Amino acid sequence: MFSGVIILYLFISFLLVLVDRFSKSYAIARKTETFDIIPGFIRFIYVENRGIAFGLFQGKTFVIIVLSSIAVFLLVYQLLFNKFDSRLANISLSFITAGGIGNLYDRIVNGFVVDFIEFSFFEFPVFNAADIFVNIGAFLLILYLITNRKKIFSRDTVSDNND
Repeated sequence: MFSGVIILYLFISFLLVLVDRFSKSYAIARKTETFDIIPGFIRFIYVENRGIAFGLFQGKTFVIIVLSSIAVFLLVYQLLFNKFDSRLANISLSFITAGGIGNLYDRIVNGFVVDFIEFSFFEFPVFNAADIFVNIGAFLLILYLITNRKKIFSRDTVSDNND
């Protein structure tokens, strides 16, 4: 039913979700500790984030779960039915999907997201592997959109999508 390429993109997401889960399990096991990962650059510090990025929407777990579930569903749908004909676009969706699933899992199971990576050289919110995956995916998707803008936004492409 699904091509091997689509299975590959889902497998990438699956592997990234595993990386996220293992890293968060490690963080939970060491949650009472704070230490430098890379001295002067990155520090380990366990934080329970009950909101979204930058601490927004604190305590709105149900709303965040609903919206995150919809977003993950749409991303998986996009991957399964391969609406993009680009490896770069599909890999970007794989990364974003994995990050979304990783943090959604935390919210459903724990009621919060486990964050544990902090920059020690400037003030920035604590984050996790899933957040990194979402950002890498977003960067790759923007790169795809910029490099393919003529193809994406041409009238021919729009009319072909209506068939």
